[in-house]
Amino acid sequence: MGIYDRVRRSALTAICACSIVSGIGMMASPGIALAKEKCAAITGAGSSLQATQQGKWVKEGVEERKFEVCEPERPGIKYLSVGSGAGLKAVGIPGGALEKVEGKSIAYAGTDDAPTATQLGSTEAEKAGGTNLETVPTVAAPVSVIAHLPKECEPEGKEFVIPNKVLNELWLSKYANWSAFLKAAKITFKEEATKCTAAIKLEVRSDGSGTSFAFKQYLSQIEKKPWEEGVKNYVTDEAIWPEEEGKEEKNREIKHKHKAETVENKGSGGVVAAVSEELGSVGYVNLANAAEAVPAFTAYKENEKEEKFWAKIQNNGTEVTVKSAEPVKGTKEGNCPSTLTAAQEAALPKGTTNPPVWSGFHLATSKTAVTTVYPICTLTYDLGWNKYKTANLITYFGSEAAAVEAGRTVAAYFTYMVGTGAGKGQGEIASYYAPLPTKVDTVAKETVSSFVAK
Repeated sequence: MGIYDRVRRSALTAICACSIVSGIGMMASPGIALAKEKCAAITGAGSSLQATQQGKWVKEGVEERKFEVCEPERPGIKYLSVGSGAGLKAVGIPGGALEKVEGKSIAYAGTDDAPTATQLGSTEAEKAGGTNLETVPTVAAPVSVIAHLPKECEPEGKEFVIPNKVLNELWLSKYANWSAFLKAAKITFKEEATKCTAAIKLEVRSDGSGTSFAFKQYLSQIEKKPWEEGVKNYVTDEAIWPEEEGKEEKNREIKHKHKAETVENKGSGGVVAAVSEELGSVGYVNLANAAEAVPAFTAYKENEKEEKFWAKIQNNGTEVTVKSAEPVKGTKEGNCPSTLTAAQEAALPKGTTNPPVWSGFHLATSKTAVTTVYPICTLTYDLGWNKYKTANLITYFGSEAAAVEAGRTVAAYFTYMVGTGAGKGQGEIASYYAPLPTKVDTVAKETVSSFVAK
């Protein structure tokens, strides 16, 4: 039963409801006023990739429009950008115990790495909350490759395109300096090759990061074996990157000498700051965070405000196609796919499954022949409980009333996030993000309507 169905049912019985009304909504008959159920201020935490989008939704979808059948009409929503790993830990993944974030009880969690069936099951999330934890995709986002070239490594023209093979080898730390990397990528530059000998620094995330997981998952499609551990161990595990020359790890062997320095940074902001400050550095970060760094660095020339600052990526499995091989179209729209391949459709969970499992679905693909979209895009998800009136959640929030009120706000907010049309979340996408593919959003709506805070 969806949230609007619950509103109608509640109006007939207790004359009270909690839902979100934006633009259009329920209208009471003259002389009849719907009583307002108590909603509460809530805090979400997790994925830094979705932080900018969350900020836009909270401001425009909640603070400016109000939850018109809630009391108060603006209950208050805050989102803490602490990384996917910290968000998952808050809801019991791993460990099976709820954790507070920055001293706050977390009503919903953001992650770019969808939990597995095991993680959602009786030893982890279900154990922690005492009920099912629902996974709801909310927005798509490009993961961009950003670079701060040394001054002596200025490419000819304005194209900076990295073929898939070379991109993978770069992050396996095969290239010691920019000269070797640019030669392999067949990128010509103005100075003699001997002058472009600055060392490469690979700037990576140190925390449990869904952005790292999405990026490694893309690299694993180019060459599976080196990244098996990185995509098998989810974002709650330690960062897995090449660390030492010739190092062997279980199920993984680095077949070349480690050449480039790998530097760990806290959060997306840490990667952006490092690449902004360090000549010769390269990193990966969601495009919205990367855009905030302009004009601190650029992939083409240093300190030119009008230049793009992310690299173009090969966007099919056979050749470098420059058209749309970068993470934007027009000016500020994330150029992620709006339709799915047959393989992606086959991997979609059903919205009638409780809880749906999204861990087998990946939006990024290096094998598609589609040349009109950016290939390294990922879905980011929000996790909400099926019920908030459980013994575990009542203890976590401090009282039964606090837990129930948090659940009402979560249900309303999730309904808004996956909604389409004017005044709904999918119609209010922030710059450098993209709305959910239609078939993905259909499953998201079914999940929210049927299961979130039921």
